Amino acid sequence: MLDLAANTSSFTRIARSLVLHNKARIFPQTPELVEILDIELGRPRFIREDRYHCRLTLHYRIDGLAGSMRMWLKFRPQLHTLLPVLDAYNERLNGQVFPRAYFAWCAQDRGTAVLATAYVRGATLRNKLLILAPLRQTARLRPVFRSTGAKMRRFHDAFVSSESIEVAPLLESTGALLRETAYFSAPEKASVRAHLERYGGALTLPRLPAVQVHNDWILRNIIVAADGVDYVVDFDSMRARADLRWLDVTYLLLNIESQIKWFPLLTAGMLAELAREFWRGYVGDDGLPDGLSREQLGAILYVVRLRYLLGGATRPAYFSMMDGPLDHRALRSVKQSVVSGRAVQFDLWEGAP
Repeated sequence: MLDLAANTSSFTRIARSLVLHNKARIFPQTPELVEILDIELGRPRFIREDRYHCRLTLHYRIDGLAGSMRMWLKFRPQLHTLLPVLDAYNERLNGQVFPRAYFAWCAQDRGTAVLATAYVRGATLRNKLLILAPLRQTARLRPVFRSTGAKMRRFHDAFVSSESIEVAPLLESTGALLRETAYFSAPEKASVRAHLERYGGALTLPRLPAVQVHNDWILRNIIVAADGVDYVVDFDSMRARADLRWLDVTYLLLNIESQIKWFPLLTAGMLAELAREFWRGYVGDDGLPDGLSREQLGAILYVVRLRYLLGGATRPAYFSMMDGPLDHRALRSVKQSVVSGRAVQFDLWEGAP
């Protein structure tokens, strides 16, 4: 376990040096006019195993006028490697998807690293959803869900893919996961296997493009600022190799569907409406990516969904992760949808032209 008190105390001096060294990144318009007055570190938050966050408050003076700004620091081994990645996307996407990255640092022993980003004042999309649900005003979030869909598509399309994933091995390994899992009964396995074979027959493409994926683009990692602009945070899993864009799409759709655990606070109708808004944003005017037809889209969404549930994606099996007191509600509906052959629980095309 990290010695958080000692780490935070000793990092204050390092943070001051990092701020001084990166004044041009923090104050790109007037770095030569900025005088750094003080650095304050907040208490460690969101502590999990080898990682935690804390807030940094920077006090400065420009032309005699004092000011302050906040940054968000995340401590985790190897996190410094993401700085050039985030810089590249910030430049390509005009800073409209992720909070701006200011600096990164890694200890000499490689035991810890830190990434400093802009502090976004706002609420997570999950919290906003739960606040508006009892008021039956979740429709107010439709623009945010459409926006995050459009931003995910821009992120995936930001750079031309130079890698690809073979479809046949993907199908074979998914079949192996199904054979070995204990989450389905024998009759359920037979049903899922039949659907997997049917969908596999629709995936006639030998390979699919691999792109940079976020791997954790879910409601609690979408921050909606006071001005209504949405940003995606928690970039840790972007350190993984390039993979199918459908990992991000499927994971967010699963996350939206899983909010049914809060029923009757949230209803299937509310969630279906918001899932469709996300999808409309993702498809936009460009149409389906990867040259897929609608049939092939359903096939790849089903395959990736099954992999997430059984532990064949970037995270532990979704079935095992959903272990909260209310999660069984969501898992029951998710499981039923897969056994019945649905790629997603909600019709993403309903109301589409």
